[in-house]
Amino acid sequence: MLTALIILGAGGGLCVTITGGGWKAGVIGAFLGGILTCLAMGITSWWLIGLQRYKNEIHGPWDPARPIIRRHWD
Repeated sequence: MLTALIILGAGGGLCVTITGGGWKAGVIGAFLGGILTCLAMGITSWWLIGLQRYKNEIHGPWDPARPIIRRHWD
């Protein structure tokens, strides 16, 4: 709730400052700020999920040991 309030307040304040307008500019700025924030969060999340296919798994000496299972006892 606090995050949404801060985003709306920042968008409204920015639009009022840039345009020099009154409360109508603040409402428009709050609306645009909220929409742009939601779009940015959605697009970046979708992009990062899409990048998972390029992820490589590195095997090195720091990985946990893998047990050797013998089927026949000598």
